[in-house]
Amino acid sequence: VGLTPDDPAAQRLRPPVYLADPESDAEWWRLMGPELAEAKSADRSAFQRMVGAPHGAILKDAEADAVLRVLNEARLVLGVRLGVEVEADYEHLTPERAWMLDFFAVLQEDLMDELSQRL
Repeated sequence: VGLTPDDPAAQRLRPPVYLADPESDAEWWRLMGPELAEAKSADRSAFQRMVGAPHGAILKDAEADAVLRVLNEARLVLGVRLGVEVEADYEHLTPERAWMLDFFAVLQEDLMDELSQRL
């Protein structure tokens, strides 16, 4: 994604697992971080395939889940970039900035609706 470790957006994508125990948190990330990074990379690859499909894409459930995770990451990073840390911050965004966040939310909602129809 091109984020440096000290970037607030990178920190938002890597929340602490153990809030009150930094040592355990560091150990968890040491053990699980590479696997999580690999899974996120696979999700992004699935997203790129979907976006690059010439006539749209019919996603398998696992691919759709990957796309949902990528959209969520994009929304989280954008929220950090726009200064949204708590729900009330959203209310102070300009309509143009709020629209950007809403766009990702609508994409997620539409995909979730489509997936729920498969059940």
